[in-house]
Amino acid sequence: MGFRCRFLIVLAAAAAACRGPVPAAPDGGADAGTGLVADAVYAAGPFSVAAGGEIVICTFVQAQNDQDVDISSFVSHQSPGGHHLIVYTVDHPIDLSPTPCPQGGQPGWDYIYGTQDENDSWQLPPGVGFHLKAHQQLALETHFIDATPEPLEVSSAFGVNYAPAGSVTQRASVFYFGTENLDLPPGAPSRAEAFCSPPDPIVIHAIVGHEHRYGTGVTVGFVPDGGGEQTIYQTRQWDSPPMLHLDGGLAVGPTDRLHVICDWDNSSTSAVTFPGEMCFAVGAYWPSQALLFCAASGGSSDCSCGYGVPLDTGPGGSQVQAVVQRQASIAGVKGDPASGAPIYCALYRAQDWAGVQPAAGAEALYVDYVTGEALPDTAAAASMTFVDVTPGDYVATCFMDTIAGGSTPGSGDPTNLGGAFVTAVKGQTATAAVVLDYAIP
Repeated sequence: MGFRCRFLIVLAAAAAACRGPVPAAPDGGADAGTGLVADAVYAAGPFSVAAGGEIVICTFVQAQNDQDVDISSFVSHQSPGGHHLIVYTVDHPIDLSPTPCPQGGQPGWDYIYGTQDENDSWQLPPGVGFHLKAHQQLALETHFIDATPEPLEVSSAFGVNYAPAGSVTQRASVFYFGTENLDLPPGAPSRAEAFCSPPDPIVIHAIVGHEHRYGTGVTVGFVPDGGGEQTIYQTRQWDSPPMLHLDGGLAVGPTDRLHVICDWDNSSTSAVTFPGEMCFAVGAYWPSQALLFCAASGGSSDCSCGYGVPLDTGPGGSQVQAVVQRQASIAGVKGDPASGAPIYCALYRAQDWAGVQPAAGAEALYVDYVTGEALPDTAAAASMTFVDVTPGDYVATCFMDTIAGGSTPGSGDPTNLGGAFVTAVKGQTATAAVVLDYAIP
């Protein structure tokens, strides 16, 4: 199927210098009550999280700058329960209320900032940073986890400080090295690991481990070409792991490897898979091409890598709901479709579809997923809604991760052979009827 859901997680760095007063709050934008001091401040929330539950919400705000600007530093705040805040830029306006969304944004969104700390700041060195267009559309992805027995009211905010125009000559970006092949048995400790090499030489300037609530530790080793492994990072914290800053940077080439090891203690009564748990070393590198994602997934122990270059998806303005069902029996399926395994779906342009699969080199324009939606029989259905879809003709394709391989389909996962055609109409919600009827060889 050729698509990967990008699960962008966390980036933090050194303390930033704060300048200027907090601007007056625009609709859905800054919240001076956060105490953040920056050239511009934007906020998401408040939202409610049920006791023991979690939510991922995207909030859409427009940047306040009247002219194009360079950004040299960020500040941010998350209330208790905030697991991550990720900020993306989008190249068209999005007029939507805060809405549930998948972790990792959309293929048309571009990452500029992320954190999982309650209070964070990020000062980039001279010449390194990001560029923000005048009144740029921003998407704030907020992930909240309530690990307490009481409901929580939650919120997040971030602020930007402007650099002199034209001063940013190198773009910073984020890397992810790890594995999505996760199948954590209930009531037991477990471990997963991956060896990954970047496709091009990079220089790592900061690194942090990332897990969810059952995480008990992340260890990262560096294996230079022809040399022995050196441990460069360790943490036992899942909720607020420390960031390691590498003075002068660590050069990692295509013949070197990062060895990522994650440990968990699943105290629940059910097995946990990706994205309920995660195993990544995440960090900052520059100069960069774009976000770099390297992971073992789809049941394969080999890491595959790709750059998150945003796609031009058009102006949006409609929605598509994918309703997913399954055939009674599917030859070759591994695992149990009735178990509630995650279901991943993507929309491709109809002209990029070739018979029973995407054409060579075609990219999904929109992605989404649901978890915990079992399909015990042919009458059961799971659904998800792609928002901000540009009107036109699409093909919806989905798979259920019954092999615990994450967001990349693997051998034995059930999918819908041939795709489901759907036409998105401006201002309306179209429905794509997807039937899982084929097991990936």
